Amino acid sequence: MHISIANPLFAISCHEHKIQIVFGPKLGSGEFSHVYEVNSFQFDPYHAQLSSFDADELNGRLSMKKYEKYRETKNARYAVKHIKEDYHYNHDSDAYIQAAR
Repeated sequence: MHISIANPLFAISCHEHKIQIVFGPKLGSGEFSHVYEVNSFQFDPYHAQLSSFDADELNGRLSMKKYEKYRETKNARYAVKHIKEDYHYNHDSDAYIQAAR
């Protein structure tokens, strides 16, 4: 997975499936994570059909793309919790799993 950063958005892309998640502003921070708004999904259905997605997974991703914003307010519908980079160096795997919840 590749992470690219741009001001103030950043994106996580999975080149194998031609999918990119573009993040908006940071919504908040905690002891071990940051939460970011999902600004948009950049998803190419043509490449997805050529990938290893089954029909349910493909339909789920297309649905997330279609409904990435609330219709009336245009506010983001999704957010992502991002564990701070140094957290796994200072904690065992059980603590890391707990932080991800």
